[in-house]
Amino acid sequence: MAEFLKYQVSDIYLHSKVGYIDFKGYDAPIYRNGRKVSSRYVKGQGGVHKIGGFLEHGGRQTLTEKQKKFFRANKWGAAANKGYIQRVARPVVYPAFNSMQGNIIGIIRDKYSKALVRHATRINPSKRAV
Repeated sequence: MAEFLKYQVSDIYLHSKVGYIDFKGYDAPIYRNGRKVSSRYVKGQGGVHKIGGFLEHGGRQTLTEKQKKFFRANKWGAAANKGYIQRVARPVVYPAFNSMQGNIIGIIRDKYSKALVRHATRINPSKRAV
């Protein structure tokens, strides 16, 4: 499940995404000491939202012909004949994130405030932050 969890921070739109997200390829900025120094291309990934939805919420998933053949070959003929499997909901990500949301907001504010203080002291070194 951890391989499907993604996060994306946008400095253009000033928002962050966490969870099972599909995204196109993009150039991720690389920062050193609060300044953008370069960027790196991050390959996009599709289908993650759909897979993550089945992991979190469960639901009925219809089988393709290739999947039916695979199930029959592995002695799961009953599922292959039905043509679908029923996924059990295993909510882990969203309840964990919701329970820690207050802590996460504090961590983000702390990191941003430290970065702003460092930036402010570089711009105006005569007025040091306390």
